[in-house]
Amino acid sequence: MTTNFFIIGGPKCGTTAWVEYLGSHPDIAFPSSKEPHFFATDINGTKIADSPEKYESLFHHVTTESTIGDGSVMHLYSNDAIGNIFKYNPDARILILLREQLAYLRSYHNQALYTGYEDVTSIEEAWSLTPERLKGNNIPPLCTDVKMLNYPALAEFVPQVKRVLDTFPPEQICVRWLDEWAKRPRRFYTELMEFLQIKDDGRMDFPKIHGAHAHRSQLLGKITGKPPAIVAVAAKIIRRILGVRRLNLGSKLRKLNTKDVNIPETSDQFSAMIRQRYREDRAQITQLLRAYKVPWIHRSTVQTDF
Repeated sequence: MTTNFFIIGGPKCGTTAWVEYLGSHPDIAFPSSKEPHFFATDINGTKIADSPEKYESLFHHVTTESTIGDGSVMHLYSNDAIGNIFKYNPDARILILLREQLAYLRSYHNQALYTGYEDVTSIEEAWSLTPERLKGNNIPPLCTDVKMLNYPALAEFVPQVKRVLDTFPPEQICVRWLDEWAKRPRRFYTELMEFLQIKDDGRMDFPKIHGAHAHRSQLLGKITGKPPAIVAVAAKIIRRILGVRRLNLGSKLRKLNTKDVNIPETSDQFSAMIRQRYREDRAQITQLLRAYKVPWIHRSTVQTDF
């Protein structure tokens, strides 16, 4: 079994949705843990699998599927992942999903709060803390790698996309912005069938997946995010008594402690600053895709002249 399809991010750009949509196809399989992050060797604390054997074990359920996928969303941002993936399988197909940066940053920050990587509730304040955090200051206790809080770099899609274009053949790369597929997901689904060289199974249902979340109890969120040593020891004893490998208690508590939320709007000043900072990114990425002769691009991209 060799993974031959990678949805590499960015985070909060529709990756979870497309793992769900594509994962129901009879010829596609994803790992039991959606985001192994095995190839992101430069980012600490994200890896579910830290050895080839553990990575392979996440695909134990694969039988006859021809497309074996990996949905690790930090692979796009990682400096190491693309090169590692190419060494692992140079024939792999790469799907890059992007999003307008202001919406992306708001959503990413909210998810970071939910996972515990972030503890500053305002994206504007968190953004302003970036220089100090990169010096090792004001880092939340549950954050295992400050790179995960480098908001300016996270939203710099141009160098991230170029890294992929410089590594993989253009015919193995597909890039889409969220607004290009959100209104017509069925059309994009059929394009992906062609990209992956598999038969369309006729899927017509594309529900919204993975909206914004928050903890009902911040204390319980911290406990389930990083259980105290005594809790971990107790869980180990209970597993031994019951003769089971996993209790799944943490995931059940996290589910009960989760509520849907609306992400707060940012100030006009901050919104304008972000839009100004990244105003050329989409055009630059379009130019890159055309320069590298990537065939799998949105129709509007083909028709755009600069």
